[in-house]
Amino acid sequence: ALRTSVSVGLDDIMVSAGSRLYHHPQHHIPPYIMCVASVILVILLVLALFNAVRGTEDYLYYDHDGTDPIVDFVIQDDNPSSPVYPPYLNSTAHGAQVVEFYAPWCPHCQHYKPHYIQLARDVQATVEGNDVNFHAVSCTVHRHICKAEGITGYPTIKFYSAGNSTGEVLRRGAKNFNVDQVLSQLGIPRKEGSGSTSQGKPVPKKKEPTAAEIAAKAHIRTHSELYSDAAVSFDFALRHSIYTLHGPLEPEAKNVFRKWLALLHRTLPAVMGPTHKQIDALLTHFDDVSSSEDALFDAINGIKLDSTAWSPSCTKGDHHKGYTCGLWSMFHIMTVGVVEYNSKQDSDMNRISTLDAANSLRDYILHFFGCEECRKNFVASYDNCDFGRCERLSNKPGSDDTSKELALFLWEMHNAVNVRLQIEKAQREGRPRPKAHGQEEVLYPSWKACPRCWGGADPWDSNAVYDFLQSEYWPISHRSPASDNTEMRGRGKYLRKRIERIEKFAMTHEAEFVDASLALASNSIVAPLAIAVVIVAFLLIRKQKQKNRYGRGKKFDAGSNGFNQRAPYRSSSRGKQRSAGVL
Repeated sequence: ALRTSVSVGLDDIMVSAGSRLYHHPQHHIPPYIMCVASVILVILLVLALFNAVRGTEDYLYYDHDGTDPIVDFVIQDDNPSSPVYPPYLNSTAHGAQVVEFYAPWCPHCQHYKPHYIQLARDVQATVEGNDVNFHAVSCTVHRHICKAEGITGYPTIKFYSAGNSTGEVLRRGAKNFNVDQVLSQLGIPRKEGSGSTSQGKPVPKKKEPTAAEIAAKAHIRTHSELYSDAAVSFDFALRHSIYTLHGPLEPEAKNVFRKWLALLHRTLPAVMGPTHKQIDALLTHFDDVSSSEDALFDAINGIKLDSTAWSPSCTKGDHHKGYTCGLWSMFHIMTVGVVEYNSKQDSDMNRISTLDAANSLRDYILHFFGCEECRKNFVASYDNCDFGRCERLSNKPGSDDTSKELALFLWEMHNAVNVRLQIEKAQREGRPRPKAHGQEEVLYPSWKACPRCWGGADPWDSNAVYDFLQSEYWPISHRSPASDNTEMRGRGKYLRKRIERIEKFAMTHEAEFVDASLALASNSIVAPLAIAVVIVAFLLIRKQKQKNRYGRGKKFDAGSNGFNQRAPYRSSSRGKQRSAGVL
């Protein structure tokens, strides 16, 4: 609709402008065309400014308020001739340094940020630690640096004592240090009775939601956005998480990566075409891909994704949340895909067992998910048979109901993660631990989204929950009749075909506008401004169109030029007006 209205508006401008220039002796440019040109220029300037600011999304400390004294390593030259390393690494010419290696998408890196800032301030507030420098390196931007430093998990804190060029990792993960521990690790003796022994814990402060976050909560994610988010996260993982160290993949990691690709090859829906092309290319050249990161990039670089950014409903106003959101979407799609794949197989030999699929997911997270604390929690929960995993999942392929247990198991794990994050957030903000009824706010699906899901005594109705998961994560046109959810049964062949046509149209055309809409929706200033100028332009075009149609505002003269006095209102029919007003 937007594209059609813009096209019609431009046609009106060209016809009206051509008519005006033909009649006007001085060939003046109509004022409304000047206005529209100015509006377009403003939009281009604002978008250019927005693109310039987007670079800070790859950092947690650079160009962010309240991050002193942390210095984020930033290379101003976008295309340096050779790899650039921070001067304080691999050098003996510098004093004591503390360096955090992080990934901006990592939840525990985001949570650790205020602690690291406060710890730096506490250390530098002491006499002994006044000269200690605190740095940060984004491993998403500076992958070559993190590889050289052997960073395999985020966040990682390394301590470099004065004259030490190699540094030492005291702990990995989001652990708090106190002032005494930092000074001791740096080899700086502490004087009796001096300074503070703060744990580096900042003053609790509740973060108010931004306008973009509020808008994202109201946004309902479409199927095409869901698959696009999963595809973007899969691509991001290939480029940032497979090769965290130099050299070929270790044999175990190589085997895990191959099994993961083979699983996705069989369980992702066909509508995720670009992702299937990436997987096929990786499996075809797997020996080369598993030996060299360059070979991996060569295999996928020529394949264009439908979008290169996550949707607003995934980022929720914060670009850093996109990767994990899309990754969870990929996991859920895969588990529902196991049911769909198995339902189409004639024998158990060709089916995927729920245990094999779950083990492949667990091993992928262990080897290739960089958030240290996240993967430890996931693997520990999995290995402890939480949520009845050992009883529910089997290495023997069975019925569709058996396959559904994998999707329900992952759904329960995801909800547990949501509750844990809610509790941790309350602790960071100094609020009481949420009670059971408060935890319902973060459980998925909500009662509003799926009333039937909350109808059981558990309090979930597992059949209704799976039907909901299937409707959310699998395209209607690709569902097998045997596994189709109850809400679609008995609605008739006509309705099914109609839904499939709507879904196919959305998947085909929505990608044309997704990049622009994502860029606008993720910025609270650009979006309202763009909407305002489009409305103004539309009103101006509409007003001028009415003037041209009815003759209002035109000048008329009995002379040859005919533009000196206002023409009378014509009450003739539309056809006569048109013949009288245009040659």
